[in-house]
Amino acid sequence: MALVKLKRKDNIAQLKLTRPKVLNVLSIDLIKELSRHFKVFSDDPYIRAVILTGEGWVPCVVVDLKELVVLPNAADHFEWHGANSLMDIMRACPRPIIGAINVFAITGIKLALWCGFLIAAKSARFGDTHARVGIIQSRGLAQLLPRVVGISGAKQISLIGEMIGTKTTQAWGLVNEVTTDQNLLQRAWDLAALIAETDITTMGKIKTLVDTSQNTGLDEGLKQEVSVFNRHIKGVLTNDIEIRRS
Repeated sequence: MALVKLKRKDNIAQLKLTRPKVLNVLSIDLIKELSRHFKVFSDDPYIRAVILTGEGWVPCVVVDLKELVVLPNAADHFEWHGANSLMDIMRACPRPIIGAINVFAITGIKLALWCGFLIAAKSARFGDTHARVGIIQSRGLAQLLPRVVGISGAKQISLIGEMIGTKTTQAWGLVNEVTTDQNLLQRAWDLAALIAETDITTMGKIKTLVDTSQNTGLDEGLKQEVSVFNRHIKGVLTNDIEIRRS
């Protein structure tokens, strides 16, 4: 049985984790499978948007603790950081990734943060249990989470380890939208369809500018925006704009 179900419709792809009985834990094999899919999406010009979700109760718990305990030197088998890590592969993907959070995102909150943005079911809960199980955060969680929810929010999530609901996480900016459990995937597909309608070249450049804005100061970011705009505008035709507006 595949660890990930792939669904493709038109120019949208959906990946669904299929290990609900073990909380969709990110095993070595599952990480490899997800990495392979996202590499394919990055190189496929036909794919415009990707939806990532989980089957059953839990979208994802990151790291298979049983593998860390049972396998000799199991930690060496995980690509924790670097260009071949799942985090860097997802963040480098030029296609927007919509995370559709079902019920719980326990520690898998880092996988959610690697998505472009999140929508969540009303019943969804978010938490970070690293401090409770005695593992230091990795894969960018300690850096990405404060940038999204602020220092205080990140400390509450990571130092206490309690589950936090969608009302709070949406107010903190972690979740973009909250919908009913029944409507979650339909809303994700509706958003992906809207993305797919955009001009792929323009959308890709805007996505890159927004992504890199987190790593630059305002002045440098403005310079990059001017540079990208000046190069891009030279190839924009008035007729194309009118066609897209209509």
